[in-house]
Order: sequence, then C-alpha cells, then structure tokens
Amino acid sequence: MKIQNKVLKEAQQLAGKSNDEVDKQSIKFLKEVINEKLNYNNLKCLEETFDMVYVKQNGNWELERDNPQFNRVMLFNYQM
Repeated sequence: MKIQNKVLKEAQQLAGKSNDEVDKQSIKFLKEVINEKLNYNNLKCLEETFDMVYVKQNGNWELERDNPQFNRVMLFNYQM
C-alpha cells in the first residue's frame, strides 16, 4: 500500500480526535512507516548533501519551508 493511501486512512481515523490523541497516533503512525521502510527487503540507501536554508522571520531564524531535498529526506524518499 502506498504511503499516500496510509496517510489518507490515518487522517480519516483521526477526524474529531483531541490534539493530544492526534499527536500520539501520529507519532505511532510515523514509527510504523519508518520501521516498514527500514525492514523492506530491497532497502536502498541514498546519500545526498544539500544546504539547510534558514530565513529570518519576525526576528527569529527559521528553516525554509519549501526545501525539496529536505522534504525528500524527511519522507524517506516516499513519493506522495
């Protein structure tokens, strides 16, 4: 099952839940997805170097939100 289908199913199950329950279930879901990816028989590793771009907003330095390389790494190269 593609990750997108799992995310949609999980989102439906979280509808109407409290913020604490959403946080708890989201962490559990993320752990399951990561473990599934790491236990895959044909696991392939990618190595990539990229810049982490920070922008100053309201006097605070924040990580740039639209960094495709960073997003790809954080999603374990899953296609959404």
